[in-house]
Amino acid sequence: MRTGNRRYWGPGVAFFLFFGLSASLRAQTNEQVPGCRDVAPLSPVLAFVGPATTAAGADELSIAGGVWGSLFPSPCAHETGADLFGRWDRGATDRFDWGADFQISEHSSFQTVSAQFTARYELWKNLRLEAGIGLGDDTEGKSYTGEVGATVGIPTWSKSWAPYASVRLAAAHGGAGRPFAGSNVPPGSVVPMASFGASARVSENMRWVLEGGGGGIVSREHLAAGTFVYMAVGLDFVIPRRKQ
Repeated sequence: MRTGNRRYWGPGVAFFLFFGLSASLRAQTNEQVPGCRDVAPLSPVLAFVGPATTAAGADELSIAGGVWGSLFPSPCAHETGADLFGRWDRGATDRFDWGADFQISEHSSFQTVSAQFTARYELWKNLRLEAGIGLGDDTEGKSYTGEVGATVGIPTWSKSWAPYASVRLAAAHGGAGRPFAGSNVPPGSVVPMASFGASARVSENMRWVLEGGGGGIVSREHLAAGTFVYMAVGLDFVIPRRKQ
């Protein structure tokens, strides 16, 4: 099949025009319809790379890109976007690490930046507990965020692939976007979710990671619960501790 054939240009151009126009219309619709305002920005929600923590003295760096959607029943319009995710972790012991997650999102002609400080503890070999607190900021307002979660490894017959599953509870409290009266305060939300992923070894200290998940969105702004879904792919690097 010749992908460069002109007959494929029309549908492609139409798709991008529709996507751009619908993004602008979604933003206008949700702000104008009562009970449909977009919720406050969440913290970065990726579990990323299974249940192990970073080894003592080592550093872990991750970068990923993905897409997400906040889906609400009519008359509210769906909200979709694209993400860029980053992580840095430092191993304090062989079972405990701490670090920071970062996320930049583009959605409905708006931009969102969120960051959180995280702590992770490997309770057992294939079970990691984690928690984080952070801040979010976008065109529509600010947020104060937090989350708790657990990640477990899934046994597999392949030494190259390492699948995992995660459950977490994320929450966001809206804050004023500007320091003056009448500034927009986006509604807060609570989002319970589950995700599945797998990492594939590229080299001793680098892995490809694919992850997707979803959950519910509970907010006082919306009469009915919404659905949150996402998918991301990226790379994870481990920088070993230098030998003395």
